[in-house]
Parts: sequence; C-alpha cells; structure tokens
Amino acid sequence: MVCGGTGCTSSGSRKIIEEFNKEIAAVGLNEEVKVIKTGCFGLCALGPIVVVYPEGSFYSMVKPEDVKEIVDEHLLKGRVVTRLLYDETVQGETIKSLNETDFYRHQMRLALRNCGRIDPNNIEEYIGYDGYAALGKVLTEMTPEEVCQTILDSGLRGRGGGGFPTGRKWQLAAMNKADQKYVCCNADEGDPGAFMDRSILEGDPHAVIEAMAIAAYAIGATKGYVYIRAEYPIAVERLQNAIDSAREYGLLGKDIFGTGFEFDLEIKLGAGAFVCGEETALMRSIEGNRGEPRPRPPFPAQKGLFGKPTILNNVETYANIPQIILNGAEWFSKECQNLNIPLVNNQIDIGVRVEVPNAVFSHITNNIYEAKLLYRTKLYGDIVRTFCMNPNGYVVTENVDGLITVNGHSYSDKEKGSDNCNFALLVSNKFTEPFNNPYLYGKRIASFSNLLGNGVICQRFGDLIQGRRTNYHRLSQSFVKPTLKAEPGDLSLVLPKRHLDNIIEMIYALDKIAPGIANYDTLLYGVEVKFYSARPKMHKTLEIENYENMYACGDGAGVTRGLAQAGASGIYVARNIIAKETN
Repeated sequence: MVCGGTGCTSSGSRKIIEEFNKEIAAVGLNEEVKVIKTGCFGLCALGPIVVVYPEGSFYSMVKPEDVKEIVDEHLLKGRVVTRLLYDETVQGETIKSLNETDFYRHQMRLALRNCGRIDPNNIEEYIGYDGYAALGKVLTEMTPEEVCQTILDSGLRGRGGGGFPTGRKWQLAAMNKADQKYVCCNADEGDPGAFMDRSILEGDPHAVIEAMAIAAYAIGATKGYVYIRAEYPIAVERLQNAIDSAREYGLLGKDIFGTGFEFDLEIKLGAGAFVCGEETALMRSIEGNRGEPRPRPPFPAQKGLFGKPTILNNVETYANIPQIILNGAEWFSKECQNLNIPLVNNQIDIGVRVEVPNAVFSHITNNIYEAKLLYRTKLYGDIVRTFCMNPNGYVVTENVDGLITVNGHSYSDKEKGSDNCNFALLVSNKFTEPFNNPYLYGKRIASFSNLLGNGVICQRFGDLIQGRRTNYHRLSQSFVKPTLKAEPGDLSLVLPKRHLDNIIEMIYALDKIAPGIANYDTLLYGVEVKFYSARPKMHKTLEIENYENMYACGDGAGVTRGLAQAGASGIYVARNIIAKETN
C-alpha cells in the first residue's frame, strides 16, 4: 500500500509506485504482489509512506532508490528492511505494525476508517468492507422516517461547525412536499490548513456517495451535488471516478437495488471563495450565480437549491452515516465497551406528550421560546420537566429501532399550524448499579403502548383521573381535537404508577400558571421516551479515566444535552488540553 494522498504525492509517491511496479516485474512477482495507491494514512510528515501486508510493516520517508532493496529483501526473500522502517515500529527483534504505534494505537478511525486501507479507485474494495450495505439496508428494510430517526437518535451533528442535529435537518426537509428535492455536499473546505474533507474524498469517496444516496432516500430527493474547490485535483479525480463506478454498478441512477429508488450525483467545482462555505452562498454558486449569502428564513430545508427543499451536510458528516445505519444508535456505547472504557449510566426520560388549545399556553409561548419548566414532585421527590413545546403544533410519531414513540413539531409558517399547543412531560430516571441498561428499559416501556395501541395511545386527562379507558366515542366528545390519529386507550396500563403519579402532580402544578392544563379534555399521548448515550467515566477535566489524553464531550458522548451545552463542553475540553500542555 503506497500513500497517494496529497501530502505523499507532493513528496514523490507517484515515482515510488512506478519503481515498485518496475522492480516487482523484474523479479517475477507480478502475480504474487499487488501495488495499491491508497488514501492518506495520517502521518504526512513521514511520507512517502509504504505499508506491506499481511504483516503491516511501516516504511517511512521512502525514496525511489530504496524500492529495489525493499523488493529484493522483503517481498522476494521475506526479510524486512528494518533500517527503512519507522523507528518506533522496531523494538529489538520485534517489529510492530502501524496500528501498534503511539500515534495510532489509541485511535478509533470512523470518518477515515478506509483511508489507507483500500484503493479509492476500486469500488470492489469499498464493497469488500461493507460498502453500500447501508444503502441496501435502508432501501429494503427501512422507511424514510426510520432513517431520519436513526440518524437523529445517533446524536450525529453537523461536522462543518454549526453542530445542527443531522437527523433533525433531514426530518425538516422530508416534511416539505415538492416535485424535486436536492442533497448537497459541502466539500469546499475554505478554512486555511483544513484538509480532513480532502483526505476523506481522496481516500474513501464511495462513503460520501453512499451517504448522500441514503440522505436522498430519507428526504425524497433524486438529485445531488458535491461542491468542491478546483484546487483539490486528486479529490476531484477520485470522486468523479467513484461516481462513474457507482453508476456502472447500478448504485447510482434509476431503480437502485431493484427498489424503484433513483438518485444521481454531479460535481460542481468552486473557485475557492471562502464565502461559499456558507450554505446559501454555496447553493447560489451551484446555480451559476455570484456566491453571496441570502437572508434566512426561508431555510434550505424549505427553499434551497433552485428554490426547492434541500439539505446540505459536509464531507465528514456524510462519512459517518453508513456506519450509523449498519450499527444502530447504540453504537457509541458498544465502541466504548470494545475499548474497555468504563461507562456511567445516563438518565432516561419517560413520559407523555400533552396537547391543549393554544390559548392555554399562549401567555408563555408568546414571550418565551420553548419554555423549560422543572418541578420536583412532593410524592416521590422526582424531577418532571417540560420539553419541546410547540405552539400551533402537531403531535407526530417517531420510530426508534422498530418501536413507535411520540413527539411533536411546529411550523415557522403559522398558516400551516394547528389550533393546539403540544409539549412533553418527562419523568427523569437515573439508574444505579448493578442495573446497566436504561436504553433497553425505555424501549420495553414503549413496547407496551405498541402492544396495546398498535403504536401511540391517546387518553383524555379526565378519563385517566377517573380510571377509565378513553374510547373513540369519548375522544370524539373532547373539545381538544387531536392532531395525531392515535389509538384511544388507557395509559395506566402502559406507564409505571410512579411515572403516572408524577405526571398527574405536574399537570395540577402547571394548572396554577396556565389555567386549563388540568382540564378533563386535555389530551395525553404515550409513550414519549428520550434516550441518551451512556457516559464514559471521566475526570472533572472530561478526560476519560485510565485513558490519558482521551477526552469526551458533546451530546453523542452522553456528556451534554443540547447544542449550547455541547459547544461549551468542547471549549472546556480545549482549554483543559491547552492547560495540560503548557504545564
């Protein structure tokens, strides 16, 4: 494997490849040895890099005149040329592989997982590492709603700097109906010295193509654009080759996997304008206009490229998508377990979604954007909180690993809104050892409503208090008209008594600040569950215990909940790293 990334290419790796092919032919090893130009290994300062498998011998700073010796001694005679190996890999008579060096052994490569491992110009090598398996899974086993929910549950946020939840962005675009939608990729990478997107496109372009096709299925798009700066000739060449190969294999175009789904991609070259890293400026540039930002709203999910609903994510965000689809939303916890990183159970929030007329909460929602109200119950001392308040909103369903749960949303355009306001009432549960699976606990509670109500159950508050089931006749008499068609039923057969007692006490408490909440006809939908990743055990600096220099931050690691907290945790970690280095 010879590094063909930009760094090693500039150091002369093309000449190294030529020399290897010439010398291998000279000793008659053409059938036994294959020279593969791969993507960036990461240690650009040691390039050109050559790695010989199966042993993983790591040759660094290889010169053309070194190639003959490597071929004659290592490839022909089986004797590793230790003087040319990276110093750290040689320990007496023992030779360490690349993955055992200090630089790599603590790394868990995700977005860059195939870089340095496959030939980026060979689609079959990508397929050999589960390539396009995620696309096949979503097209044959999942609905678009399930795809969006899986990405949302994973905690993946935009890796371009904004940090907006990727699954939520997809959901917003999916909601908007249009005759044409678009999926765009920002590969412009205008920040000086930032080359992570280029490294992915040079080393693993099919990961981005597969992810964009998955995104297109999720939102209902058939056309995609990759916006990339012309100063990345290697990335452009390999991406175009990958697109052509995907078309040839039937993985782009019409009737993909025989499902009737169609999607195709096109590359648009940018001229390196920094402003085109902004999403609306980028889209204007694709349209052939001057790359200038435009005011928002409307947001691209509503009116983006060519005036149609559009999603835009960057290269690194897309590179994570196939793994999430294949491994599921609980993947983070499993990876921590594989690395023997001890985890601390995070809380799990279980409750109902409440729906009332807008007028009941208008004095709050008109003045506070999504009020956060917390209440400690007198009966148990538990915390109950409001969450995701949606004036003029609609109650909706979510699919979490095959289980139907409840949620809510609202439109920025009030003309599309309802006459109701909805919000969640969630009871927070923090489990202690030896119990270690709050995620499964939440799924089991949700499964009861699926069993009794074929999904979400709806009950009037008055019926719950009187201990009777809401039926279709009683629901039809309610003056609060449901915005979700749910099965009338009895939530007391689904939620634990402690949860119900807490929720009822909270409703009566809310009635004092918003009279009408505790009305007989207030609607309760269940079950709503909020899952959070287990959190690694860590010090106050957010450095993981027993793993020096490994830190955890953000929602995906279970450290925070919400964009502001996640951003603050990243700054906090950065400051701690700087303080540690300077001390």
